[in-house]
Order: sequence, then structure tokens, then C-alpha cells
Amino acid sequence: MTRHRARLAPLAAAVLAATTLAPTAGPAVAGTPGQWTTYHLDNARTGLDTSEPSFSGLAPGFNVTVDGAVYAEPLVFNGTVFVATENDSIYGLDAASGAVKWRTNLGFPVPLSSLPCGDINPLGITGTPVIDTATGTIYAVAELNTIAGITHELVALSTVDGAVKWRRSADVNGMDPTPHQQRAALALANGRVYFTYGGLAGDCGQYIGKVVSSATDGSGPLSVWQVPTTREGGIWAPSGPAVDAAGNVYVSTGNGAQTATFDKGNSIIKLSPGLAELDYFATSTWAQDSANDLDLGSTGPALLLNNLAFVAGKTGMGYLLDATHLGGIGGQRFAAQVCNGGGAYGGFAYQPPRLFVPCSNGLRAITVDTTAGTFSAAWQTLTTFAGPPIVAGGVLWSVGRDNNLYGLDPATGGQISKFALPPVAHFTTPAAADGRLYVAGNDKVLSFNAPNSSSPPPAPPYNGYLLDGWGGVHNSGSVPPVRTSAYWPGWDIARDITVRADGKSGYVLDGWGGVHEFGGAPRVTASAYFPGWDIARAIALDPCDATGGSGYVLDGWGGLHPFGKTPLIQAAGYSPGHDVARDIVMNGCTNGKADGLILWGEGAIFGFGAYNGVTSSWRVLFPGFDIGRAIVAKPGTTAGYVLDGWGGVHEFGGAPRESSSAYAPGMDLWRGAVLRPDGVSGWSVDAWGGIHSFGAAPPASSPFYAPGFAIIRSLA
Repeated sequence: MTRHRARLAPLAAAVLAATTLAPTAGPAVAGTPGQWTTYHLDNARTGLDTSEPSFSGLAPGFNVTVDGAVYAEPLVFNGTVFVATENDSIYGLDAASGAVKWRTNLGFPVPLSSLPCGDINPLGITGTPVIDTATGTIYAVAELNTIAGITHELVALSTVDGAVKWRRSADVNGMDPTPHQQRAALALANGRVYFTYGGLAGDCGQYIGKVVSSATDGSGPLSVWQVPTTREGGIWAPSGPAVDAAGNVYVSTGNGAQTATFDKGNSIIKLSPGLAELDYFATSTWAQDSANDLDLGSTGPALLLNNLAFVAGKTGMGYLLDATHLGGIGGQRFAAQVCNGGGAYGGFAYQPPRLFVPCSNGLRAITVDTTAGTFSAAWQTLTTFAGPPIVAGGVLWSVGRDNNLYGLDPATGGQISKFALPPVAHFTTPAAADGRLYVAGNDKVLSFNAPNSSSPPPAPPYNGYLLDGWGGVHNSGSVPPVRTSAYWPGWDIARDITVRADGKSGYVLDGWGGVHEFGGAPRVTASAYFPGWDIARAIALDPCDATGGSGYVLDGWGGLHPFGKTPLIQAAGYSPGHDVARDIVMNGCTNGKADGLILWGEGAIFGFGAYNGVTSSWRVLFPGFDIGRAIVAKPGTTAGYVLDGWGGVHEFGGAPRESSSAYAPGMDLWRGAVLRPDGVSGWSVDAWGGIHSFGAAPPASSPFYAPGFAIIRSLA
């Protein structure tokens, strides 16, 4: 199969107007204005969006950081941009502002150290997902590192909020998941989701190319077609399967292991909706190409007008095929060199009569005569490795390996626009919708706006305060600087901080139980004060007191001590002499009394108030490891997250699984966490002052960061 250095990158999906391809073999799913729901817009993989306004005057829009590298093409539906990362996360971003609407993490990705070869680290979601607009579902295949080993899962999520509708194994019987990689884009047709497998960069292990499909509701067995070779024959081209109007599926294969006997390596395969083999084409040089790692399958087939199909591989030779009769070995309608001195990679764009081909030494345009079944050179431009192009807003767009987005005149190849990007992977391709262009670069997602579109500012980053052990309060973001009534340079006794509803005043707790105001908060006296006994652990405001001048102090034995107007209350899990209580969250008010949760260092969670006895069985357990550091929960619920001292974020009470941008087993440095209003994302802080995001929270800069100077105690 393919020893492709070039297999690195993501691909974009393009949207096509419904009328563009009649009377071709045609897309089974056509594009709709404002939507880009599959790779290169339609199932014919044409990458042509005729619904956009002029893109000749694009301007940069948002620039959003996500939790991992992006190899998949962004998708767009109902005002949301969908981005899949190699951290096994899928994001829903506001299409105008880039604000994170939701993020769903599906598990732990596979580190490169766990694989026999490869070039993506870690390996998570690589193939471009696909969206079913009728049901509001996005489908993706995630590679996961589980207790049972490396697995692939097909997952269906709601496009509205990222909720998991269902997930199932995507590994077929007899398949070793480890050497198989799901690189190609998914396709949706015939009430089924189609996806394929190739190998890892380096062609290690016993992998064989496969086409797999599942019912869109996840029911029933998987259908499978496998390349009839002893090894390799990977189906890895980023553009993925093409599907015609009859629901037939077309894929391209890479090198097969056999060179003496034809094994359908370096072929185009036509399959029925149920994945029965119907027809094939292979190059007359298939054996030589397999022996020299010259995959035909470095691009996926594109379906053109008048029942024609086109493909070009690593040799740079382009093949025009009759989709109704592929012709077997050497049976093309027409063939000619397209990439002179280079190969073709990824996917194509088709704006009749021109077809645009991404070559390793530039972008090429050919003119296709669909009546005669021939093509001829039109123009060539760029010298960089060209990414798979699309046509949107009247401009041809391609991402070069020189980290630039190029906008070109489709007729001449003349440059119209050029934008610098963050470092990009191979085969990065843009998407378009509603007057905007979207492209991913490494862990960034960027938008570019047409002159008549606007982008509101992105969601604000972390705005709040950090507390150091001497009682100093450090402001971050837009909150004003404050002074606290407690400041003891050299005395490391400050323990926690809480902020009132105004966002700029609150209280600092010292280890002896003293409560110290800052930012204009009223002075209070706590019922707990233990001079010389450093056992006060956390402070929280009483949600029943709208003034924000009342609350509780938690001691290390699990005792709750009121201040202000808050009444005395008995906490579950009180164990005098056992200094293991670590944090408290107030999460509601019932009949004038506060409800909340207490976290112990070994991960036990105890409720009080209306939650008393309800949550005692909910545990994020670290038996013998006193590393539970902070607890957060969405107001009015018993669903939230526990932060451990290593930076790990653990869900409880039905909260969705999230992952932190910081996780360092053995480094017991993490001290506190805050939750955003969405209830499923936020920030944690380490003892040096570093602020780390989890869930969909954007990165934050710290007002205090001093590696080796471990005195930060909390944040609020």
C-alpha cells in the first residue's frame, strides 16, 4: 500500500449547488447554501460552492485554538462550524464569532509511542466527519487508547449540543486495529455511513484496505468490502469515498503487496450500496507502481459530468474513466500526465469545464471535454506542495505547504488573495458557507469574511483572580486589580479565594480559618478560627444570600463553619483528626438553606443541604492517593468535575467527559478550578500560576507565572 509521507494531513469538505452536476453520475447528496456537510461539499467530491458572494475581498475573521491538531476539513451546518481534532474531540463553533458552543471529547487518543509506525501524534480523529442534515447528526470515527487496547469507534453526535446519540465499534472481525488508520473522509448515502481504512505512515503491520458501512442509527451489523490482497492496498485518500446518484460507492486503493498476481492495488473500485463489488479500473503499470510505492490512491475519485470519473496518483498521471464501465486493467477513456515532475494528493475541485488538481509541485488546471472524453492542460501555478482546492465565491482556494492560503482566478491561475496561516498539515483544505471561508492550521481554526459579512468578537477568555500563598490577589483578563486586607509576605498560609456576583470583590481564606475581604466586600467574621491550626481548606459563598456577604469555611476534617448570615449546618463525612477534606462548591438554595458538595482528597464526594446523602456514592476515586484538589458543578445540578493534583479533570453526576490541556502524572501541582456558565468547561491553575483550559474553554494567559516558585493556591 502506501508509504506516504504525504498522508499527514486533513482535508476539507466542499458544498455544491444541487444543479451543478446533472446529468452526471452525480452526487447522492448535493450542497445547500449556508451548509458544508461533507468533504468538498458533495458526494461527487467536486468542491464547488456557487452560493457564496464574491470572495475577491476576503478579510481575516476569527482565530480559535482547539485542543489538538486538525487534519479533517471543517464542516458547516445551521450557523455552526464543526471541527474534529487528534485529541478525539469534536467542537461546535459559532460560525460568525468562533465562540465555542460545545465540545465533546470521546476518549483518549493513541500516542505515537503506542504504534509500530506513523507520523501523527497523538492519533485521534483524522478523517473528515459527515453530517446528516435531516436528523441533525454528525458522524466521526475516533481512534482510541483504551484499557482494552487500541480501538476505532464510529460515533454519532447531535449537531445542536454535541450530545452522544450512540457509539459502536468500527473494527471489523479479524482486524488488528493497531496498524489500521482511518484517514479518509466519511460519506453518507443509502441510509448508511461509509468509511475506509488504510495503514500508518511507514506501512508497518498486517493491514488491508477496507470499505465499511453502518446504518445511520447504529443498528445492525457492519457491511465490509476488503481489498483482495495479502497486505496493504490501503484506502486512505483524504477525500474519501465518492457516491453517485444511484448510491454506488467509488474508492481508490494504494499499493498492494502482490506484484505477480493482480490484487486490486492501484485501482478504482465501484461498489454497490451494500458494498458488493461491481466494477474496477487499474493502471496498466499497477505492478511496477506497487513495487515503487506509487499509489494511485493518493487521491480519491471525483465524479464529473456525463458519467465520467477522474483520478490521479503519485505518478502524476491523470485518468479519465467511464463510471458506467470502469474498464479493468488499462481500460481508461483517456490518460495524460497532469503533475509534471510530481504526484497528486488529496482531492480535486471541479468547475466545468475545468478540473483543478493539487500536485506536490504546484496547482494544475485541466480542461475536460466531457463529450469527447478527453482533457488538456489549461494552466499551472504555485511551486509549493498544493493542498486540495475548492472553488467558492468565484475564487479558487488552495492551502500551500508553505503555510499560506492562496486565492486564485479559476480561469487563469492568477493570484487574487494570499493569507499567512499557522503551520498546516498535508492535504489541508478549506470549507465555505454564508460568506465565509474556514481553514484549519495545526490546532487553530480561522475564518475569512466576505466584504458584506461581519464577525462579532470571540468569547472572552478567563477573567478572574489568582491567589498566592501570601495572600496576594492577582487579576487576569478584564477584572480590575484589587487589594486584600490579608497580605503576609513569607507566610504561606492563604488557602482559597471566592468572588462575589459583581466579579471584582470577595474573600480570601487563610489556613487558620480567617476570612479577609477584598475589593469592597463587607468585613465578616467566621465561626471557625484556629490560630496555629492550619486546617482551613476552602471557602464558598452562600447562594441564599444575594448580598454575597455570607458563606461557609470548610476545614480539613470536613467541618462546615458559617460566616455572615449563613446558618450553622452539619456536613456529611465529618471526621475529626482525618485531614482529607479538600474543597467545597455551593450549588443551590432550597428553602433558605444552601446545597452543596464537598470533595475529599481520595475522590469521595459528599452532599449537604438538599444533596445530603444523594451524592455520597458518587466517587472519583484515587484510593491511597490524596490528590483530589478541587470540585466544580453547574449551578442547580449535581453534575460537575473533580480536578486532581496532576491536572486531570474527572466527570461525575452525568457530566460529559472532558479532558484538560494540562495533565502531568506525578506532578502534584494543580490547585484550583473554575467552571464556565456552560457547565462543561473551565480552567484550572497550577501552583506556579499557569492557567490551563479544559473542555471548550479558550486558552488563558496568567498574571502570575513563575516555574519553581510554587505559591499559587487557588483561582476564582
